[in-house]
Amino acid sequence: MDNTSEQVLSSELTLHCLFEASRLLFVKELNQGQLTQSEHLILAIANQWSTELQERDSGNANSHLPADKVQNEQRDDDMLSDHSRQLCNLLKTINTQLEAARSQQRQANRNMGLNQSV
Repeated sequence: MDNTSEQVLSSELTLHCLFEASRLLFVKELNQGQLTQSEHLILAIANQWSTELQERDSGNANSHLPADKVQNEQRDDDMLSDHSRQLCNLLKTINTQLEAARSQQRQANRNMGLNQSV
């Protein structure tokens, strides 16, 4: 592969890809039960990526620097679009729902173990 043809993906495109992967893995885990280690890693990266984007976005939105002090280096993709904010929120929802489903599954497994020993 020629290194000169490589391009950096925009934050929004990366977020979209991570969201789509997370959505598919969410359905897979709920239907099939368990994910592989690499699939768990994808979910963790997606959650971390969206959290960092939201933090960066809120830092830009809540900046109390005067307009003339804002650095010229700030790129257009530093501010999230409404669609990207929505994807970040949906990724948080996916993560929260997966944590709840895992907790319920652990509790059910614990209860089955208690019922068998009685």
